[in-house]
Amino acid sequence: MKTNYNSKFKIGFEIEMVFNGDNISFENLTRKFQRLLPGITTGHDGSIDLHDSDFYHPGDIEIKTPPLLVEPAFKLLKKVFNLVKRYGKTNHSTGFHINISPIHNKTYHSLDPFKLIKSHLWNRIKREFNREKNEYCKSLPSCLKFKNNLDLFHKIGEALSTRRVDGEPLVGKYNAISFRNYKPIREASSRIEIRAMGGTNYHNKYNLIKKHTDLILTEFMKSCKV
Repeated sequence: MKTNYNSKFKIGFEIEMVFNGDNISFENLTRKFQRLLPGITTGHDGSIDLHDSDFYHPGDIEIKTPPLLVEPAFKLLKKVFNLVKRYGKTNHSTGFHINISPIHNKTYHSLDPFKLIKSHLWNRIKREFNREKNEYCKSLPSCLKFKNNLDLFHKIGEALSTRRVDGEPLVGKYNAISFRNYKPIREASSRIEIRAMGGTNYHNKYNLIKKHTDLILTEFMKSCKV
């Protein structure tokens, strides 16, 4: 990466794919991913379109990597993508998510989420991955982009949990950048989830993903009051 964020963040990935069930079972494929790192977990995702596949017996699998420092995380991702290429594919319905958590509490609590969501980067990423119309990485509401407090951000989100802002939830799960697990009181699983990437053949876009991750972490630091 162009910027050294290895000592500032931990990141994890969620990789969705379609695999060829005639060549390997879900269980055996899980074991292959877990041989890369024991902390990897797998599951199913009902949003993956198995009909968009030339496999006779396609299957879906979502691979989740544990939070690691940035450089080890990307070394692991390259190995994961190699297995994706070997045993399956990605299509229009498969998502790729990045979970980001700053290492230091001071950085965590200094984030201004309203400043972060102002960035044009999220729409740019969605365009480059052809995800602009995807219902699982929607754009964030625009009418609230003038606030600047993490606690206020979540109080607004909780107050509007049964309502819509510009037609979309504020801290909902399916935004291009989700703050659902980034709350004022930090927990072990606290993180921001970037959902703007994915789509057909995204597993062949390792360098693009790495470039955008660098830009995302830069935007994160620019949005901190430190």
